[in-house]
Amino acid sequence: MGHVMRCIALAEAAREQGAECIFVTSCASDGVLQKIQTAADEVFLLDEIHPDSRDLAALSFICQEFQPDGIILDGYHFDEEYQLRVRDLAPRVLVIDDTCHLRKYHCDILLNQNLGAERLPYSLGRPARLLLGPEYALIRQEFIRSRIAGRTAREIPRNVLVTLGGADPGNYTLKVMEALKGLEVHTRIVLGPLNPAGDQIESKAHELMLQAPQTRIEIVRSSPDMPALMNWADIAVTSASSTCWELMFMGVPMVTLTTASNQHMINNNLLEGKRAVFAEIENGMKAKSLREAIAVMMSHYDRRQLLITQNQKIIDGHGKYRILSNLLHRSK
Repeated sequence: MGHVMRCIALAEAAREQGAECIFVTSCASDGVLQKIQTAADEVFLLDEIHPDSRDLAALSFICQEFQPDGIILDGYHFDEEYQLRVRDLAPRVLVIDDTCHLRKYHCDILLNQNLGAERLPYSLGRPARLLLGPEYALIRQEFIRSRIAGRTAREIPRNVLVTLGGADPGNYTLKVMEALKGLEVHTRIVLGPLNPAGDQIESKAHELMLQAPQTRIEIVRSSPDMPALMNWADIAVTSASSTCWELMFMGVPMVTLTTASNQHMINNNLLEGKRAVFAEIENGMKAKSLREAIAVMMSHYDRRQLLITQNQKIIDGHGKYRILSNLLHRSK
């Protein structure tokens, strides 16, 4: 889901500058496709994805028809072979990466928007421009419109936002709810469009509120207005994903979890820079450790205010325009 949302941010900025944006995707979710269609001039659905040869064949056909000025690849399955083949389909290729997992990258522009990206040992198959770090964070226009600049922390926090990605396949949401049980907070839990456990989570929320009436839990399914939820929140509990950059931009202090292996690097860099509080879940998250992390964040006003101020300075919302300047106006 994060890959889709950051590509939408880039498409928004490109269309502002008069570019036509075409999405080629294997996305099967109607809710996610609606978001893509809003941001795109054309959307093409793939029957199969690389390494199936029909992926590249479909992309080649689309490029022959539209003659694009640039191709943007965002997905961990786009390996060296795919990048080498795509180079011949457009004047410029931009690869969006998070983990530096390939032996070499074959592109004209390599983007990694994450904290600490500049320290990764990227190896390039040919000369390329490296766009590394949060100054290139991809923030969608809905956040830019809604941001409260110079936000201040509430003395006594009451509102907790829980957002664990578009799917949460490990169903960590249930563990987070258990950790919040009994706290005098109003919690809004956002379920992404790919989350299959919505009914189970709703039932659990009802059960917990019967056991601990001081804890209020709302379930928000596929929220149409995430910026409003972030402005409402005093604290967010989130997976260490690209949502972190949106929360930093909006000025929401975070308690982070690693719910997937590709999130460790982001989480480690957030902790190293003291940008968040971490709840350990490596060997099965304990409600106690998460509860303690939330309590630490709630009880330290000065720390929350410092996080708001520092994080809003790091993510300024102009990253997508810096990227486009390299993609659209750079001579090959």
